[in-house]
Amino acid sequence: MINKYKIYLDIDGETLLLPIPPKENPVKYPTSNKKYNVLGIGDIVVPQSPSLITITVDSYFPGDSSDPLLFGRKWRRPARYVELLEEARETGCIIDAVICRYDATGKSMYDTNIAAIISGFETRDKGGEAGDVYYRLELTEYRDYGPSKIVLPATESAAAETTEAAPTEQGDRAVTTSELYVGVAVIANGEYFNDSYGGKPSRTVSNLSTTVSRIIDDPSRPCPILIGGNLGWIKKESLQVVT
Repeated sequence: MINKYKIYLDIDGETLLLPIPPKENPVKYPTSNKKYNVLGIGDIVVPQSPSLITITVDSYFPGDSSDPLLFGRKWRRPARYVELLEEARETGCIIDAVICRYDATGKSMYDTNIAAIISGFETRDKGGEAGDVYYRLELTEYRDYGPSKIVLPATESAAAETTEAAPTEQGDRAVTTSELYVGVAVIANGEYFNDSYGGKPSRTVSNLSTTVSRIIDDPSRPCPILIGGNLGWIKKESLQVVT
């Protein structure tokens, strides 16, 4: 049976599909809860914000296009993978990491989709396997710590001008960048994708109530809005801000 488990890495606009799926792929969702001892009660736990998600990939880059585990995937020289990952590690590049999972029938189960940085990368060679490069890649979730965008309420005069200029039908209402910010409630209609470049596979939603999780201010990315935590990336025009 063909293994359809896929791991994509989007590095500076170049999307890599890791050629050989690992035997195991740990994804950790740690917490940062605080534990205290209260007199007369004993130990208690105080919930805190979740810690950073980590992903570990332990596999190899095949040195030959005839490797039986490629299953028709595109072959690249191992040196190309190593060069890209080393450069991303050295520069602190923010990577879009996507893990696509499928059941035994080939039906999509669920995806892991996070922005991450390379927190560890090592390679090793094995005797008798000339050309193959074994590696261990560690990714740590990246969270945007920049200032949040806040939409201030309009003054009476500005509100009157907006009302006069507003379209008569809700369907003609354009969503501008200033209305979208992390955490805002939106209604999503249309396709969403695995990465901000519109990478396949895609899925379609209709009148989905969700929130904006991340915004990438990059005109080269057709789907710069991440919705629903890690649900997927979508175009600005597919979103309507809930007011």
